[in-house]
Amino acid sequence: MSKEIRVPYQNYEGKYGMRNIQPISIEYKETEWHGECWHLLARDLDKGVRREFDVDKLLRATIKFTLESIGECAHESKVDGVMGKIKEEGDFKCRTI
Repeated sequence: MSKEIRVPYQNYEGKYGMRNIQPISIEYKETEWHGECWHLLARDLDKGVRREFDVDKLLRATIKFTLESIGECAHESKVDGVMGKIKEEGDFKCRTI
């Protein structure tokens, strides 16, 4: 069975929060909710259901919470800038995880 983890996440409304999940699998695909991206299939332990999480939104939330924890401005434009630098490093969708 997968290890339970607590992860930051940005939901479909753009709001940030923490999720307690049990990862199951990860794959690159296209869905109605998230479009074409990496998807983490996990059991949402707070809601008691399986959910797909957009890995990009997990990363965005991690950046936001990290900036806040070190006292930096965590405005969306700064998060966008960091995300842009990560994506400039190469073909983001083809990286192995």
